[in-house]
Amino acid sequence: MKNQIILAGILLNNPIIQKTKNGKEFIVLEIEVKREITSNIVDIFKCISMSTNIRSNCKIGDLIEIKGKLYSENSRINNRTHFAIIVTNIKILN
Repeated sequence: MKNQIILAGILLNNPIIQKTKNGKEFIVLEIEVKREITSNIVDIFKCISMSTNIRSNCKIGDLIEIKGKLYSENSRINNRTHFAIIVTNIKILN
């Protein structure tokens, strides 16, 4: 089995640095991806990167390609499943 995802889209926010409970830093960013090239329907994906050096390279509006793995987590608060992309590679396309 393989868990691999590749997305190309527009960066919606400046990458935000957060910390785990153990103090390790990570980046959270969101990208907007068109469902089809000719469609105006978009999906927004939350992406998490353990590499904090991308923060200085990306800015809002950049067209980027993200390679990563799909991650899901069940919330105990509202009993819903949340999804995120764990980033393994980011490339700025513009």
